[in-house]
Amino acid sequence: MREALQDTLPPKIYNRFDKMGFATPEEVWVRNGFPEQIKRLAALSVERSHGILTAKGLEHLNDVIAGRERFSHWIWRVVIFGEWLAMFDVGFD
Repeated sequence: MREALQDTLPPKIYNRFDKMGFATPEEVWVRNGFPEQIKRLAALSVERSHGILTAKGLEHLNDVIAGRERFSHWIWRVVIFGEWLAMFDVGFD
């Protein structure tokens, strides 16, 4: 992206290489912000995956939300996988 904007960005910005990305508060979103929506999306992912994902992961998700298990980014992978299956209408024929 930097190269694409070379003629648009001021040199001070274009030549800056210390810029870092930012972290998002996924754990807060899962446990406190939107736990019911995350559960719903994870359940849809399991359904859409036709056996690739199992309900055992949903049980683990409930434990994460309740604070009985440590948070892990696998939750987002499950949700995004289900969304990817839906977006690209992936079938299992």
